Amino acid sequence: MGADPAALWKAAAILVATVAALANLRRAGATANPTVFRLLTVGMLAVAVVAVLVI
Repeated sequence: MGADPAALWKAAAILVATVAALANLRRAGATANPTVFRLLTVGMLAVAVVAVLVI
């Protein structure tokens, strides 16, 4: 009845990769406008959550 361990590892990898990508964008100063960065953050996290749900 438990979740598949491989799927949990994939979900964790997706979330870690998303957070790492956002950190790299922030560090690189890819967006000077904080509103754009917030929208980008919400969009990337939404895609990551959908990917996790699909797994």
